[in-house]
Amino acid sequence: MIMKKQYFLLMAMFLAVGLAFTACSSDDDDDDSVTTVDKRITQVIPDTLLKKVESYVTFYDGVTPPNVEGVYYLDPQVLVKSNLTNDTPGKTYNSQYHRYSNQNSSKRTIDMLYVSVSEKEYQKGSGAFISGYDDKFTIYFNCTGKNGDVPFKEASIVSGIVTDDGVKDLQWAFVMIEKGSDPKHIVVEPGTIRSFKDSDGFSE
Repeated sequence: MIMKKQYFLLMAMFLAVGLAFTACSSDDDDDDSVTTVDKRITQVIPDTLLKKVESYVTFYDGVTPPNVEGVYYLDPQVLVKSNLTNDTPGKTYNSQYHRYSNQNSSKRTIDMLYVSVSEKEYQKGSGAFISGYDDKFTIYFNCTGKNGDVPFKEASIVSGIVTDDGVKDLQWAFVMIEKGSDPKHIVVEPGTIRSFKDSDGFSE
């Protein structure tokens, strides 16, 4: 669990990142009448890519997702699947904090921010579409991010099962859409698909 001092430092870090970088947004944010699930999903990730990602992460459909607001800790992240031939499933990556906030139950939208423990990488998005039922959820979002000095854009999907103490089976997958100048090859190439999970299956 995060100690009180670490928690306040983490909150300050999230606030600083949130102010420093501009989030992407959905055109549907101000439309209370939006009810078409498929339309919003395909605005995040086209059908052709969605079919490829279906085997990377669990999808929970439904119009009554649970409230998932909070900060969750993936420690460490484990690679589940990748379309890169030199990737090794089971390989661990830097631990990561996920923050979900501003969930709107009528519009089924939510904001997100991911920050690695090293603080060298972040991803941020707003107006993401959330689906689900009971204690299960799936979030679809476009986001901008940065790894070191390399900016990038990706489409991501995250899902899990909400409990009183955190999220069970939290998993997420991304499709890299584009990236900036990257002479040291820090960020994977556009078209890369990867999925991750928390190593112990629970994110407090």
